[in-house]
Amino acid sequence: MRSQTKAGRWTPPSVEHALVVPEFVFEMWERRHCVVLTTVGSGRPHSSLMWFEPAPAHVLFSTVIGRRKYEDILSNPNVSMLFHPDGDWNRYLELRGTARLGGDGRAAINRMYSHFRSPGAYPWDGADDHRIEIIVDIRKSLSFGG
Repeated sequence: MRSQTKAGRWTPPSVEHALVVPEFVFEMWERRHCVVLTTVGSGRPHSSLMWFEPAPAHVLFSTVIGRRKYEDILSNPNVSMLFHPDGDWNRYLELRGTARLGGDGRAAINRMYSHFRSPGAYPWDGADDHRIEIIVDIRKSLSFGG
């Protein structure tokens, strides 16, 4: 089924080959919306609902070393992120980019936990879990309705 505008006429998504994070991503962060991160390691897509932290030129995530996201990114650093506001089926933003490993992800997950949930440290990692930052550098932006 094709997407339609309020006037009933279909319009394709707009595409930008920009290396900056669109303002819409910062709006979603301010409104405490999560993002769907999709990785493809060995040929099969894997999607995860994620907390994130935007910056002008990249989007930051945190994951545990050894998890599927981590292994997928080592195998294939190309990722896709889908941002969608609650209750607005006529608007979304997809960012495509290249993921790279950053530093220790403990501080990042604590900041995200404090932003998305409540002040304090992220409580759910096990004693043997080692976190790492995932930094996604933006290559392409596709938006619809916004």
